[in-house]
Amino acid sequence: MDSLDRSALGIRIIAALELQGRHVVPLDDRLLDQRNHLLRMARLGADAIAVSRGLGVAGHLAQLIEAIEKAVADEAHERSVCGLDEACRALLARLGRRSCSFCTRSTGSQPLCADLGEWASPDPPGVCIDELVSLLFSMREIARALYARHTPRANDIVVSYSLQGVSQGAERGFIPEFHLNGSTRVDADRTTIGIDLENEALDLPTLFQLAYVCAHELICHAFQSILGPERQNVGPTCSWSEGWMDTVAWLLLQRWVNTGDQGLPQWMTAVPDRALDDCRRLHERRYEGRQGPAMPPHQLMRRVQARDACRRLLRHWSAPDNKRTLKGLRKLVQFSVTLNAASLSRKDRNALIVQLSTGLLAGTPKLLQRTVRACEDFLAHGNPLRFLEELAAGAELIYPRPMV
Repeated sequence: MDSLDRSALGIRIIAALELQGRHVVPLDDRLLDQRNHLLRMARLGADAIAVSRGLGVAGHLAQLIEAIEKAVADEAHERSVCGLDEACRALLARLGRRSCSFCTRSTGSQPLCADLGEWASPDPPGVCIDELVSLLFSMREIARALYARHTPRANDIVVSYSLQGVSQGAERGFIPEFHLNGSTRVDADRTTIGIDLENEALDLPTLFQLAYVCAHELICHAFQSILGPERQNVGPTCSWSEGWMDTVAWLLLQRWVNTGDQGLPQWMTAVPDRALDDCRRLHERRYEGRQGPAMPPHQLMRRVQARDACRRLLRHWSAPDNKRTLKGLRKLVQFSVTLNAASLSRKDRNALIVQLSTGLLAGTPKLLQRTVRACEDFLAHGNPLRFLEELAAGAELIYPRPMV
C-alpha cells in the first residue's frame, strides 16, 4: 500500500469514526441525509486521491476540506442539536492534521507503520491510518503476551501485517455482506497476517470487525505449532483452528473490549455493546451455510461441533454458577493456547478435535466425565501426545472395538 492509497484509506477511516462513531442522533430524515452527504463527500475525496498518481495529495485534500467547510457553514444550528456539527468540526481538524502520531513519533528513517509496508511518509504528509495501525499493533501485543505466559517461545516469533485495499470483496472470497478478510502465512520464526479491506465500502462496523479478524488470525494461527520443528499453514477445513480456537478468540475479544484494560483504541472500548454486536455478526456468520467460497456441509458441521465442544468445556469449568465464569475462561484459554502452540501434526490436530467433540458432545455422561478429567490432567502435565492417548483410551472404554 503506497502513500496515496494510505491517505485515501485514512480519509475513509476518519469519516467513519467522526461521522458514524460519535453520538449523533438524527432528529429527522433531513439531518440523516446531511450526514450521509458528508460521508459521500469524504469518500469522493478519498477516491480522488486514490487515482491521482503522480499528483500528490495536498491539492485534493485542500479541495475536500473546502467543500466540507462549505457544507458545515450551511444550517449549522440544526446540526448542532444532534451533534453533527461537532462531528464535522472534528472531521475537518483531523483532515487538516495530515501526519499521524506514528509518523511524528518516529525517530529513525522509517515511520513506525513500516510494519505495514509503509517505507516512507508522503511528501507532504498525507492522511495517515493511525487508528487502524493502533488497533493492529495493540491486538498483536495482547496476543503475544497471552501466548508468552504459557510458552516463552512466543516472544521469538516475528508477527507482521500486510494490508491491502481491494475494490471487490466477492472476488477475494469475502463473506457476503462484509467488507474485510484475513489470512495468515507462517514460517519457522515468522508470521505474516494479511488484511484485505474493501476500500469503497469501509465504514464503522468494518473497523469494529477488524478487531475480530485480528483476534482470529492472532489467536488461531499466528502462534500455532511454534513448539514444533516445522510449522504448516492451515486451511478453512481445520475445525480445531476455525471452530475451537475461533471460539476462544471470540471469548477473549469480548472480555478485552468489555474491560477496556488491554490498550485497545478508545473508539472501540467506549461503545463496547455496539462494537461487539458488529463483531458478533461476522463471528456467527462463519458457522452458517452462507459462506463466501462454498464449504461442504460436512466440513461446516465439524466446525460447528468444534465450537459447541469448546463452549461445553467452558460451561463445565464455569459451573455451578457465574461466579466461576472468569476462572473457567482462564482454564479454557490456558488449555487451548497450550495445545495450539504444541508440536502437533495436522493429522494429530484432526484426531484431537474429533476426540474432544465426541467426548464433550456425543458421548455418555461417563465419557464426558473422562474427557473433562483428561483435559484437567493436560493442564497439569502439558504433554499433547499423552493427552491424545488418554482421550482415545477413554473412548475405548466406553465404546470398545469389536473383537475380530
